[in-house]
Amino acid sequence: NSQLLACGMPITEMNIIRKKVEIGKGGGLVYDLAGAGAGAGANAGAGTPSCTYMTMVLSDVIGDPLDLIASGPTVKDKSTYADAWNLVERYGLEEEGKFSLLSETLDVLRNGRDIEANDNANDNANENQNQEADDARVANSDTVLVGNNALAVTAAAQEAERLGYNPVILGTTIEGEAAHIANVYVSMAEQLQKSASASSTSSFPIASLPAALIAGGETTVTLSPENTGLGGRNQEIGLAAALKLKNCGLRNIVLASIGTDGTDGPTDAAGAVVDGGIIDRIEFYANEHEHEHEHKHLQSGEDALRDHDSYTFLDRSKDEYSGLIKTGATG
Repeated sequence: NSQLLACGMPITEMNIIRKKVEIGKGGGLVYDLAGAGAGAGANAGAGTPSCTYMTMVLSDVIGDPLDLIASGPTVKDKSTYADAWNLVERYGLEEEGKFSLLSETLDVLRNGRDIEANDNANDNANENQNQEADDARVANSDTVLVGNNALAVTAAAQEAERLGYNPVILGTTIEGEAAHIANVYVSMAEQLQKSASASSTSSFPIASLPAALIAGGETTVTLSPENTGLGGRNQEIGLAAALKLKNCGLRNIVLASIGTDGTDGPTDAAGAVVDGGIIDRIEFYANEHEHEHEHKHLQSGEDALRDHDSYTFLDRSKDEYSGLIKTGATG
Protein backbone atom coordinates (compact mmCIF):
# COMPACT_ATOMS: atom_id res chain seq x y z
CA ASN A 1 0.00 0.00 0.00
CA SER A 2 2.81 2.44 0.81
CA GLN A 3 4.23 2.06 -2.70
CA LEU A 4 0.83 2.53 -4.34
CA LEU A 5 0.31 5.69 -2.32
CA ALA A 6 3.82 6.99 -2.96
CA CYS A 7 3.67 6.69 -6.76
CA GLY A 8 0.70 9.07 -7.00
CA MET A 9 -1.79 6.48 -8.24
CA PRO A 10 -5.45 7.48 -7.78
CA ILE A 11 -7.58 5.29 -5.52
CA THR A 12 -9.58 3.82 -8.39
CA GLU A 13 -6.41 2.40 -9.93
CA MET A 14 -4.95 1.32 -6.58
CA ASN A 15 -8.03 -0.79 -5.96
CA ILE A 16 -7.67 -2.58 -9.31
CA ILE A 17 -4.34 -3.92 -8.07
CA ARG A 18 -5.60 -4.58 -4.55
CA LYS A 19 -8.48 -6.69 -5.89
CA LYS A 20 -5.99 -9.00 -7.58
CA VAL A 21 -3.78 -9.64 -4.56
CA GLU A 22 -6.26 -9.79 -1.66
CA ILE A 23 -8.72 -12.68 -1.50
CA GLY A 24 -11.49 -10.72 0.25
CA LYS A 25 -11.67 -8.02 -2.42
CA GLY A 26 -13.21 -8.00 -5.90
CA GLY A 27 -16.23 -10.02 -4.76
CA GLY A 28 -14.07 -12.32 -2.66
CA LEU A 29 -16.13 -11.91 0.50
CA VAL A 30 -19.30 -13.10 -1.24
CA TYR A 31 -17.38 -15.90 -2.97
CA ASP A 32 -16.16 -17.15 0.41
CA LEU A 33 -19.63 -16.89 1.94
CA ALA A 34 -20.91 -18.90 -1.01
CA GLY A 35 -18.40 -21.61 -0.24
CA ALA A 36 -15.86 -20.77 -2.92
CA GLY A 37 -13.08 -20.13 -0.43
CA ALA A 38 -10.52 -19.36 -3.13
CA GLY A 39 -11.25 -15.81 -4.25
CA ALA A 40 -12.17 -14.57 -7.68
CA GLY A 41 -11.07 -14.99 -11.24
CA ALA A 42 -8.74 -17.73 -12.36
CA ASN A 43 -8.55 -19.42 -8.94
CA ALA A 44 -12.25 -19.34 -8.05
CA GLY A 45 -14.11 -22.49 -7.15
CA ALA A 46 -17.78 -23.36 -7.34
CA GLY A 47 -20.44 -22.28 -4.90
CA THR A 48 -23.83 -20.59 -4.88
CA PRO A 49 -25.13 -18.52 -1.93
CA SER A 50 -28.15 -19.92 -0.14
CA CYS A 51 -29.29 -16.55 1.21
CA THR A 52 -29.22 -12.86 0.24
CA TYR A 53 -26.40 -10.62 1.43
CA MET A 54 -26.74 -6.85 1.67
CA THR A 55 -23.80 -4.45 1.72
CA MET A 56 -24.31 -0.82 2.77
CA VAL A 57 -21.56 1.34 1.29
CA LEU A 58 -20.11 4.68 2.38
CA SER A 59 -18.24 5.86 -0.69
CA ASP A 60 -14.96 7.78 -0.60
CA VAL A 61 -14.29 7.23 -4.32
CA ILE A 62 -15.16 9.77 -7.02
CA GLY A 63 -18.10 8.59 -9.14
CA ASP A 64 -19.12 5.92 -6.60
CA PRO A 65 -18.06 2.83 -8.62
CA LEU A 66 -19.33 0.01 -6.41
CA ASP A 67 -16.70 -2.45 -7.64
CA LEU A 68 -13.90 -0.10 -6.57
CA ILE A 69 -15.13 1.29 -3.24
CA ALA A 70 -13.11 -0.61 -0.60
CA SER A 71 -12.10 -2.76 -3.60
CA GLY A 72 -15.63 -4.18 -3.88
CA PRO A 73 -15.64 -7.10 -1.42
CA THR A 74 -19.20 -8.06 -2.38
CA VAL A 75 -19.26 -6.83 -5.99
CA LYS A 76 -18.13 -8.72 -9.08
CA ASP A 77 -14.70 -7.61 -10.28
CA LYS A 78 -14.88 -5.86 -13.67
CA SER A 79 -11.13 -5.51 -14.07
CA THR A 80 -8.54 -8.01 -15.32
CA TYR A 81 -5.05 -9.04 -14.35
CA ALA A 82 -3.94 -7.40 -17.60
CA ASP A 83 -5.40 -4.12 -16.34
CA ALA A 84 -3.47 -4.49 -13.10
CA TRP A 85 -0.22 -5.31 -14.88
CA ASN A 86 -0.60 -2.29 -17.14
CA LEU A 87 -0.72 -0.14 -14.00
CA VAL A 88 2.39 -1.86 -12.67
CA GLU A 89 4.28 -0.86 -15.80
CA ARG A 90 2.81 2.64 -16.02
CA TYR A 91 3.75 3.62 -12.46
CA GLY A 92 7.13 1.89 -12.25
CA LEU A 93 6.05 -0.84 -9.81
CA GLU A 94 7.97 -3.71 -11.44
CA GLU A 95 11.20 -5.14 -9.97
CA GLU A 96 13.46 -2.53 -11.53
CA GLY A 97 10.94 0.31 -11.18
CA LYS A 98 11.09 3.40 -9.01
CA PHE A 99 8.31 2.15 -6.71
CA SER A 100 8.91 -1.60 -6.91
CA LEU A 101 6.32 -3.84 -5.24
CA LEU A 102 7.23 -6.98 -3.31
CA SER A 103 8.33 -9.83 -5.55
CA GLU A 104 5.51 -12.03 -4.19
CA THR A 105 2.94 -9.41 -5.20
CA LEU A 106 4.43 -9.07 -8.66
CA ASP A 107 4.40 -12.86 -9.07
CA VAL A 108 0.66 -13.01 -8.31
CA LEU A 109 -0.09 -10.26 -10.83
CA ARG A 110 2.20 -11.67 -13.51
CA ASN A 111 0.86 -15.23 -13.14
CA GLY A 112 -2.74 -14.01 -13.23
CA ARG A 113 -2.03 -12.05 -16.39
CA ASP A 114 -0.45 -15.10 -18.05
CA ILE A 115 -3.39 -17.36 -17.09
CA GLU A 116 -5.84 -14.85 -18.58
CA ALA A 117 -3.79 -14.64 -21.77
CA ASN A 118 -3.77 -18.42 -22.01
CA ASP A 119 -7.56 -18.55 -21.55
CA ASN A 120 -7.99 -16.00 -24.31
CA ALA A 121 -5.78 -18.07 -26.60
CA ASN A 122 -8.03 -21.08 -25.95
CA ASP A 123 -11.25 -19.44 -27.14
CA ASN A 124 -12.04 -18.08 -23.66
CA ALA A 125 -13.45 -21.44 -22.55
CA ASN A 126 -11.97 -21.31 -19.05
CA GLU A 127 -12.63 -17.57 -18.72
CA ASN A 128 -16.30 -18.02 -19.64
CA GLN A 129 -16.66 -20.73 -17.01
CA ASN A 130 -15.09 -18.47 -14.38
CA GLN A 131 -17.37 -15.57 -15.35
CA GLU A 132 -20.46 -17.76 -15.09
CA ALA A 133 -19.38 -19.01 -11.67
CA ASP A 134 -18.74 -15.44 -10.49
CA ASP A 135 -22.15 -14.31 -11.74
CA ALA A 136 -23.87 -17.12 -9.84
CA ARG A 137 -22.11 -16.30 -6.58
CA VAL A 138 -23.03 -12.59 -6.62
CA ALA A 139 -26.59 -13.14 -7.85
CA ASN A 140 -27.96 -12.96 -4.29
CA SER A 141 -25.79 -10.04 -3.19
CA ASP A 142 -27.27 -6.52 -3.04
CA THR A 143 -25.05 -3.46 -2.62
CA VAL A 144 -26.64 -0.17 -1.52
CA LEU A 145 -24.95 3.23 -1.54
CA VAL A 146 -25.89 5.04 1.70
CA GLY A 147 -23.41 7.93 1.69
CA ASN A 148 -20.87 9.60 -0.56
CA ASN A 149 -18.83 12.70 -1.22
CA ALA A 150 -21.74 14.64 -2.71
CA LEU A 151 -23.88 14.06 0.39
CA ALA A 152 -21.03 15.18 2.67
CA VAL A 153 -20.45 18.34 0.65
CA THR A 154 -24.17 19.16 0.60
CA ALA A 155 -24.40 18.64 4.37
CA ALA A 156 -21.42 20.95 4.88
CA ALA A 157 -23.08 23.63 2.72
CA GLN A 158 -26.32 23.33 4.67
CA GLU A 159 -24.47 23.69 7.98
CA ALA A 160 -22.51 26.68 6.67
CA GLU A 161 -25.77 28.35 5.66
CA ARG A 162 -27.25 27.64 9.09
CA LEU A 163 -24.24 29.36 10.67
CA GLY A 164 -24.78 32.47 8.57
CA TYR A 165 -22.37 31.92 5.67
CA ASN A 166 -23.20 32.06 1.97
CA PRO A 167 -22.12 28.62 0.73
CA VAL A 168 -20.72 27.91 -2.74
CA ILE A 169 -20.18 24.30 -3.85
CA LEU A 170 -17.17 24.26 -6.17
CA GLY A 171 -17.54 20.60 -7.10
CA THR A 172 -17.34 17.06 -5.77
CA THR A 173 -14.87 15.54 -8.24
CA ILE A 174 -11.75 17.64 -7.56
CA GLU A 175 -8.55 15.76 -8.42
CA GLY A 176 -4.86 16.63 -8.67
CA GLU A 177 -1.72 17.11 -6.58
CA ALA A 178 -2.73 18.24 -3.10
CA ALA A 179 -0.42 21.27 -2.99
CA HIS A 180 -1.63 22.48 -6.39
CA ILE A 181 -5.27 22.17 -5.39
CA ALA A 182 -4.51 24.10 -2.18
CA ASN A 183 -3.14 27.00 -4.21
CA VAL A 184 -6.29 27.04 -6.35
CA TYR A 185 -8.54 27.14 -3.29
CA VAL A 186 -6.59 30.01 -1.75
CA SER A 187 -6.66 31.94 -5.03
CA MET A 188 -10.45 31.55 -5.16
CA ALA A 189 -10.79 32.74 -1.58
CA GLU A 190 -8.50 35.70 -2.31
CA GLN A 191 -10.60 36.69 -5.31
CA LEU A 192 -13.75 36.43 -3.24
CA GLN A 193 -12.24 38.64 -0.56
CA LYS A 194 -11.12 41.20 -3.15
CA SER A 195 -14.57 41.27 -4.75
CA ALA A 196 -15.95 42.68 -1.52
CA SER A 197 -14.01 45.89 -2.17
CA ALA A 198 -14.36 48.28 -5.10
CA SER A 199 -12.64 46.74 -8.10
CA SER A 200 -13.23 45.83 -11.72
CA THR A 201 -14.37 42.35 -10.69
CA SER A 202 -16.74 43.40 -7.92
CA SER A 203 -19.68 43.18 -10.32
CA PHE A 204 -19.13 39.46 -10.70
CA PRO A 205 -18.51 38.07 -7.20
CA ILE A 206 -18.47 34.35 -6.48
CA ALA A 207 -20.72 35.00 -3.48
CA SER A 208 -21.47 37.65 -0.89
CA LEU A 209 -19.39 37.71 2.27
CA PRO A 210 -19.28 35.97 4.65
CA ALA A 211 -18.90 33.00 2.34
CA ALA A 212 -17.92 29.34 2.54
CA LEU A 213 -16.31 27.70 -0.48
CA ILE A 214 -16.91 23.95 -0.25
CA ALA A 215 -15.48 21.17 -2.40
CA GLY A 216 -14.82 17.45 -2.34
CA GLY A 217 -12.74 15.02 -4.33
CA GLU A 218 -9.65 12.85 -4.27
CA THR A 219 -6.26 14.57 -4.34
CA THR A 220 -2.89 12.82 -4.42
CA VAL A 221 0.61 13.34 -3.05
CA THR A 222 3.41 11.95 -5.20
CA LEU A 223 6.43 10.89 -3.13
CA SER A 224 9.96 9.89 -3.96
CA PRO A 225 11.14 6.45 -2.80
CA GLU A 226 13.53 8.20 -0.39
CA ASN A 227 10.83 10.29 1.26
CA THR A 228 10.65 9.98 5.06
CA GLY A 229 8.04 12.66 5.74
CA LEU A 230 4.81 11.99 7.63
CA GLY A 231 1.45 13.32 6.56
CA GLY A 232 -1.52 12.85 4.26
CA ARG A 233 -3.23 14.57 1.35
CA ASN A 234 -5.47 16.70 3.56
CA GLN A 235 -2.62 17.79 5.81
CA GLU A 236 -0.57 18.65 2.72
CA ILE A 237 -3.43 20.78 1.39
CA GLY A 238 -3.54 22.53 4.76
CA LEU A 239 0.20 23.22 4.90
CA ALA A 240 0.40 24.39 1.28
CA ALA A 241 -2.61 26.66 1.79
CA ALA A 242 -1.15 28.10 5.00
CA LEU A 243 2.07 29.00 3.21
CA LYS A 244 0.23 30.68 0.34
CA LEU A 245 -2.04 32.58 2.74
CA LYS A 246 1.04 33.82 4.60
CA ASN A 247 2.99 34.74 1.48
CA CYS A 248 0.02 36.64 0.04
CA GLY A 249 -0.59 38.43 3.32
CA LEU A 250 -4.15 37.15 3.48
CA ARG A 251 -6.13 37.30 6.72
CA ASN A 252 -9.72 36.45 7.66
CA ILE A 253 -9.52 33.34 5.49
CA VAL A 254 -9.57 29.87 7.04
CA LEU A 255 -9.14 26.60 5.14
CA ALA A 256 -10.02 23.17 6.48
CA SER A 257 -9.27 19.96 4.58
CA ILE A 258 -10.59 16.77 6.16
CA GLY A 259 -10.94 13.11 5.19
CA THR A 260 -14.53 11.96 5.59
CA ASP A 261 -13.36 8.64 7.05
CA GLY A 262 -11.47 10.39 9.85
CA THR A 263 -8.03 9.26 8.68
CA ASP A 264 -5.46 10.98 6.49
CA GLY A 265 -2.40 9.05 5.40
CA PRO A 266 -0.57 6.88 7.97
CA THR A 267 -1.38 9.27 10.82
CA ASP A 268 -3.94 9.74 13.59
CA ALA A 269 -5.17 12.99 12.03
CA ALA A 270 -8.19 13.45 9.76
CA GLY A 271 -6.76 16.60 8.19
CA ALA A 272 -5.88 20.19 9.03
CA VAL A 273 -7.37 23.64 9.61
CA VAL A 274 -5.19 26.68 8.89
CA ASP A 275 -5.15 30.43 8.39
CA GLY A 276 -2.60 33.00 7.26
CA GLY A 277 -0.95 33.25 10.66
CA ILE A 278 -0.49 29.61 11.63
CA ILE A 279 2.95 29.22 10.03
CA ASP A 280 4.36 32.10 12.12
CA ARG A 281 2.64 30.84 15.27
CA ILE A 282 4.02 27.32 14.93
CA GLU A 283 7.53 28.52 14.04
CA PHE A 284 7.49 30.97 16.96
CA TYR A 285 6.41 28.21 19.35
CA ALA A 286 9.09 25.86 18.01
CA ASN A 287 11.83 28.46 18.48
CA GLU A 288 10.64 29.25 22.00
CA HIS A 289 10.85 25.54 22.87
CA GLU A 290 13.99 24.78 20.88
CA HIS A 291 15.69 23.39 24.01
CA GLU A 292 13.17 20.54 23.97
CA HIS A 293 14.38 19.45 20.52
CA GLU A 294 18.14 19.25 21.03
CA HIS A 295 18.66 16.45 18.55
CA LYS A 296 15.91 17.30 16.10
CA HIS A 297 16.14 19.72 13.18
CA LEU A 298 13.37 22.31 13.32
CA GLN A 299 11.93 22.57 9.81
CA SER A 300 10.42 25.66 8.31
CA GLY A 301 6.99 25.39 6.74
CA GLU A 302 8.59 25.48 3.29
CA ASP A 303 10.95 22.64 4.18
CA ALA A 304 8.09 20.57 5.58
CA LEU A 305 6.04 20.98 2.40
CA ARG A 306 9.02 20.06 0.21
CA ASP A 307 9.64 16.96 2.35
CA HIS A 308 5.91 16.08 2.52
CA ASP A 309 6.22 16.25 6.32
CA SER A 310 3.03 18.16 7.04
CA TYR A 311 2.04 16.14 10.11
CA THR A 312 5.34 16.74 11.89
CA PHE A 313 5.21 20.48 11.22
CA LEU A 314 1.54 21.04 12.05
CA ASP A 315 1.79 18.92 15.22
CA ARG A 316 5.02 20.50 16.44
CA SER A 317 3.31 22.87 18.87
CA LYS A 318 0.92 20.13 20.02
CA ASP A 319 -2.40 21.46 21.28
CA GLU A 320 -1.39 25.12 21.66
CA TYR A 321 -1.11 26.06 17.97
CA SER A 322 -1.56 22.72 16.21
CA GLY A 323 -3.38 22.83 12.90
CA LEU A 324 -4.27 19.15 12.97
CA ILE A 325 -7.83 17.86 13.19
CA LYS A 326 -8.17 14.54 15.00
CA THR A 327 -11.63 12.98 14.97
CA GLY A 328 -10.86 9.29 15.04
CA ALA A 329 -12.38 6.90 12.52
CA THR A 330 -15.86 8.00 11.44
CA GLY A 331 -17.13 4.67 10.18
